[in-house]
Amino acid sequence: MKHVRWIVAACSLLAACALEDPELATIESHLNGDIWVHADTAQRAPAFPTDVAFANGPLGHNHDVYVVGKASSDDAWSFRRSSDGGVTWTNGPTFSLAPGKEAIAQSIAVDHNGRILVSGRAEDSFNREHFITRLSTDRGHSFTTVDDLLLAPGDYWSVRSLTFQSNGQAVVAATRNGTWFHRRSKPGGTGWTTIAAPVGVTIINFCASGADLIAVGSALVPGEGTSGVTYRLAGDTWTLLDSVRAAPDGYLIHSSCTQNGSALFVGSRDDRTWRTRRSLDGGVSWTTVDSVPCVFGPIYDMGAGRGGSTYSIGRCKIDNPGHNDPTYWRVRRTDDGGSTWVDSDFFTEGLYSSAGGAAYAYDPDTEDTITVGYGTASGVRRLKH
Repeated sequence: MKHVRWIVAACSLLAACALEDPELATIESHLNGDIWVHADTAQRAPAFPTDVAFANGPLGHNHDVYVVGKASSDDAWSFRRSSDGGVTWTNGPTFSLAPGKEAIAQSIAVDHNGRILVSGRAEDSFNREHFITRLSTDRGHSFTTVDDLLLAPGDYWSVRSLTFQSNGQAVVAATRNGTWFHRRSKPGGTGWTTIAAPVGVTIINFCASGADLIAVGSALVPGEGTSGVTYRLAGDTWTLLDSVRAAPDGYLIHSSCTQNGSALFVGSRDDRTWRTRRSLDGGVSWTTVDSVPCVFGPIYDMGAGRGGSTYSIGRCKIDNPGHNDPTYWRVRRTDDGGSTWVDSDFFTEGLYSSAGGAAYAYDPDTEDTITVGYGTASGVRRLKH
């Protein structure tokens, strides 16, 4: 087993400073005061970790952190648990509808009572695709299916986000053959129904904001490109909070969000820029607080961190004319409420990948922090204390 310490700060972010061995068990990076290390060897490719969540509610807090995805084979959901901040991990129950058929867990959420919801997809023995949500009330030791939608032959599901509200309801955003739809539960994670987004709007992610939800996505403006949009969902009422127009014939998608104290943050992607927007008045007014060059660079997830900081994680391809432009796993951090941002973790996808997506989770009591990325070189990362 090799152990390598990689001092990122000594490398130019555009220089060829990545380690090439994908089997390395420990990759340590130092950047702007943060030290990230690899957290779970079993979650490297061909395993496929997709999302992460802490059990940190006031009634259900046990310092567990859970990572879901698929096992190294394609025929089962995976569920990994750590009770020491990501240092050691154990397997939880797997799930599939039929032996040898594809199944993958794609999103996880934990409410303040410790209830765990996991959403994903699975094929049955007739090769039909199902959208499935499963519920655990015992720290992930057992699950029951609480939502199961069967697709027509040839249809395809993909889950983007799963979020609990403060009232115990949960909402999931998923796509069916490229068309987005949304499901919402009763309090406790059962009794699921479909909810409709505003006409002409694509909602791809949700985050909790008090008793409401913040919903982010895009809206197509005919002849003028795509605008990134942010809505507040209160009950069944959608209220537009922010709309940012892309360049002519371009696109701009609001892709992630988080509430940290009085600050509401929204991450986005467009043709050339990794961009973060901030509101300090509940979504009434917005300013762009972080904008860095990045080709095809969605911010997949955001969340609060140590000492009042906020983190964002995603994928970034830096435009370097005349070169074979590499794609990077990228984590950004702000320590002053969003006014200034720095890179926290940054390296080529030869080691870790966020090509398929990435996720972030933080435990405010223990200050444990975990990131997950998946693609060509999947991995789970832990922020050292």
